[in-house]
Parts: sequence; C-alpha cells; structure tokens
Amino acid sequence: MTSATPGRPRGTAATIFLLWCLVAGVAFYWYAVLTGQGVEATPSYMDFSRAFPPADALMAASATACAEHLRRGLAGAVLWALVTAGALGFVGVVDVTYNLQHDIYGRWSAALAWEVYVNLFSLVFPAWLAHFAWRHRRAFGA
Repeated sequence: MTSATPGRPRGTAATIFLLWCLVAGVAFYWYAVLTGQGVEATPSYMDFSRAFPPADALMAASATACAEHLRRGLAGAVLWALVTAGALGFVGVVDVTYNLQHDIYGRWSAALAWEVYVNLFSLVFPAWLAHFAWRHRRAFGA
C-alpha cells in the first residue's frame, strides 16, 4: 500500500476533498434553486426539485460522516462511503432520467453545462467511492 500518510491508503486525501466538494455542491445547488440562479426554474422542474431535500440532506450528512471517518481512519468510513455512494448514485440516476424525459439535454446553455458536470460527477464518483472504500476496507479496520 502506497500512501502519503502512514497507514492511510493512497487517495484518501483526494477522497476527503471530493466528499467536502459534494457537501459544498449540495449547499450551492440549493442556494441556486432557492434564489433562481443557474438552474432551470420551470414549474415542472421546481415540482421535481421539491422531492429532493430529504435525499440531498441524507447524502450530505453521509458524505460529512464519511469524510470525517476517513480523516480519522475509522472503520465506519467504509459504511459511510457505501451509504454516500448509494445516495449520490440514486440521486444522479433520477436526475439524469428526468433530464432525458424532459429533453433538458437538447437545450444547451451555461446552466446545462453545469448540470451535465453535476450529472457526470453523480454517476462516476459513487462508483469510484464505493470501489475505493471496499478495496481499502481492511486498511480502515472494517
């Protein structure tokens, strides 16, 4: 095992950083939704968005717990990584499905560029996070 910090798997610091980016991104997203900035604010999108605060809150809370458990090198990091990956992956799939059903990707804009980035992150990062946590579960004592 190669690591910058003894006892920590390589990639732990980057994972912690990405988890905090996720938490900040969720907060930024809800700020944008509530202020009508940078998101598609059609009535149907707003109805769709109203279903997400509990899921996003769970995701942000689990990402926070995961980041802190990873920082401390606690075994619970594996559990929180899997919870976060599942929550983010679910939210990502639902968001992409909505965008496809409503032809959101067919209307290119700056807001859509951000949406595409968020969609890609919400599909790729959960797979990577689950793989990272599971691969290094023994290093975290799980």
